[in-house]
Amino acid sequence: MDTDRNGEDTGFGIAMIPVRFLRSGADSLASRSSARRLLAPLRRFQSVVLDFRHVDAIGRPFADEIFRVFADANPHIDISAINAGPAVQKAIGDVRSGLARDTALWAFLEQDRPSGGRPRGSGCRGEG
Repeated sequence: MDTDRNGEDTGFGIAMIPVRFLRSGADSLASRSSARRLLAPLRRFQSVVLDFRHVDAIGRPFADEIFRVFADANPHIDISAINAGPAVQKAIGDVRSGLARDTALWAFLEQDRPSGGRPRGSGCRGEG
């Protein structure tokens, strides 16, 4: 364990995680729940390095849970990715730029939109 200048416990140093070993099912690297299982024991580390060697793709919910939700909830932890191929880099980049959230929101709104109008249930009254 590491300590700060006052002798307080700051947790462990660096965790290096080979992500390829998490693959067990068809969507094992696609869901938020898979990401949460990966991250649960890592909250006491100062730095988490995810090694994506031999991982062709990850789902956006998986990436969002790690690189936005977990990162926002644990600003004291530095999260990084290494050996990420183009599809994995894109998923991570989209989440970090906010594109994944915006795309998901607009897809949801569009599915319930009457042709040519605003989304149903948008809360706007007196228009139409």
